[in-house]
Parts: sequence; C-alpha cells; structure tokens
Amino acid sequence: MDDRRDAEMNPPLAAAAAEDPARVARNDPAPVPSHTSTLEDSAMDLSPEELRWTEAVKHSALEDTSLKPLSDYEYAAAALVTQGHVETALCSLQGLQDFREEYNIHETVEEGMTLLRQLHIQQPWFVLDVSLELEESRHFVCVYDYAQLNPSAVKMPDQWRVFLGGLYYLYQMIQSDLQAVREGVVNIGECDGMSWSNFSVDMVRTLWHHLMEFYPLKTKEVSWLHASVIGNLQHSLYKSIMGDRAANIRIGVTFEGYEGRLDNIFKVPTEEQALQRLMDRYQLYLTNRYHHQRCYRLPSKVPSLSIDEILAIEAREGGVDEEDEETFSEYEEEEYLVEEEYVALDADSIAFAAEGENKEN
Repeated sequence: MDDRRDAEMNPPLAAAAAEDPARVARNDPAPVPSHTSTLEDSAMDLSPEELRWTEAVKHSALEDTSLKPLSDYEYAAAALVTQGHVETALCSLQGLQDFREEYNIHETVEEGMTLLRQLHIQQPWFVLDVSLELEESRHFVCVYDYAQLNPSAVKMPDQWRVFLGGLYYLYQMIQSDLQAVREGVVNIGECDGMSWSNFSVDMVRTLWHHLMEFYPLKTKEVSWLHASVIGNLQHSLYKSIMGDRAANIRIGVTFEGYEGRLDNIFKVPTEEQALQRLMDRYQLYLTNRYHHQRCYRLPSKVPSLSIDEILAIEAREGGVDEEDEETFSEYEEEEYLVEEEYVALDADSIAFAAEGENKEN
C-alpha cells in the first residue's frame, strides 16, 4: 500500500529541505513565532452557525448531571470538531473527563510543561517539531519520528501518565485558538529506521481507547515518509483499531527535493538548541491555549442569521423545499435574531416568522 506521491510540504519544512548544507550548520533555524493570539483576533471568531452549534452543545452538557461544567472555549472546540453533533460532542466531553480523572490531569500550563519535558525524556525526539502556520489557513503542523517511539518505556502507571498526559497537552496546545481547532492539524511522520522495537499493539490500543477516541481533534492531513515493512504494519494496526480516523494516512510519501531524514532538518544547529526551541514553542502555545480557555466567553445573544444561512442549515438538516425558498426570496436581506437558548429551527417556524413580518409591514 505504498503511496509514493510527492507531498505538498508546509512552508517551513519546504524551506528547510531546500536549503544547502551550510543552512543546517548556521545558527539560524526557524525562530519561535512571536505572534500570540488575543481575544480580539479573528482567530477567536465563530460564525452564527458555529455559535448555534456551541450553544446546543453547552446547553446539553450543562443538563447532563454526569458532566462537570467546562469553559465556553471547550464547548466551542467540541462543537467545531463534531460539526454540531451534540451526542458525539457529549461522548467526547465525558471521555475526556474520565481521562483527566484517571490520569490526575489538572489543566495548567505548569503541569503541561512538566509532562511534556518528561515525555521528551521518556521518548527522546519522538516529537521533532510543533509549529503554527500563519501563511494560509492558520493550522498546526506536528512532526514525529516513529523510529524513536519506545513502547518498552511505558509499562507502569506513572509511565503511562507521562506518555498519555504529555500527548494530551500536545493536543491541547495545537488547539490554541478556535481557528486552529477549525482548520485541524497536519501530522508528518518519519518512518525510516522503524523496527519491531517501535511496534506495540498494546501502546496503540491504550492510546486510542484512553485518549484519542475521545479527544475532539480534526486531522487535516497525515503523511508518513520512508515507510518500511514495520511502517506498513503500524498503518494496518491503526486502521484496525481507529477505523475511519486512520483512513487519511498517506504512507510512503516523498518530498520533492529532499530525501533525507526529517531529524536532520529540525535538530539544528545542535540538539540542545533544538530542544530549547521546541520547549519555547510548547510554552507559547500552551499559554495561548489556557488564556483562551480561561477568558473566552460566548455572547449573551447569538448574532443574527441571514436568510441564506438559515436555508443552508435547513437544507443540511433535511428540510427546505422549493416553496420555502420562494417564500424567502423577498427577504434575502433580512436577518432573524437567534436567542441564547435557541436550539433548532424548522422550516415551518421560518415560514411562520416570515408570514408574521409580512403582516406587520
């Protein structure tokens, strides 16, 4: 199942791969992004439809006595990833609540940095790089070296807490604002050098059933480079356990113009400096994430929906016919206010509202 296609590389990776050897020797790796998002950024905006999804998820979660109250940011993230499917979002929130209780996760930047440092000690350079791309769609790119994965280092409960807790905080940081949540993450994996020592059914199964199955994370693209026999087996294992979530993994990908291992791009100019750069990024992204999680608030009233937006929603939910569309043709510029407690619109309600406004005029 070797899909040897040239992949479109993300800008920093493409730039690094295209450099001559002198670039690697110089002390000028890609700098840590100085941009820190704020609540005023467009990266924290939700559309009227997305706000409607979020209100529905929040309303249902607060009515569920088994769920502890969460921040508006967490409800929004779950709503965005599940596209407003309330039942799926609630299952996700319950699974994450159970995970945090089982692994004693306290949701702080300080704890996150501690677990991420411990993860690096336990699995040295399994995570090669995490970066936020601002050029096109504001998404995160994570680069992994699967030949560095060491299942034998994860046997005892405290070791599982480091492994799963570290990855939990990694997932938290790559959802540091709502635009990043919406866009999803690009995952790039180096498979060159993988052996049986990197392969573990128990590790993948535990990672899936304890964390990944419930974590609301959109995957934009997954590319595995230099896939070997073990890489293909790992891919088959992922598909058997994760189902559709592993369907978009492209294995055997090559990058045009660069044939070397990815660690040669990121562990520069020295491993010590590369590690400090990685930790600085962790600190920045986690700080942004928990700033938004602490401070973001949904509006007291959801902004108006245009007629076109209402019709689009109703079409997806199964229900606007040609007669309804004709009813609305003369109201294309009008908007209807959606109250905070508002959960669903149906075509009859819309037609009734339009008829009432027509009588008033």
